[in-house]
Amino acid sequence: MKELLLKRKAKFVQYLIATFMFIITHFAQMIVFALIFGAIEKADL
Repeated sequence: MKELLLKRKAKFVQYLIATFMFIITHFAQMIVFALIFGAIEKADL
């Protein structure tokens, strides 16, 4: 397994980025919604 990872580092990095991209976008979306709802709650719009 280690030899396979060392041979194909670029594909492994691409796999890691693709995996974490969904997690990062999910948390970014939650933060944006929290900011929007917080602004609506305070009527700061």
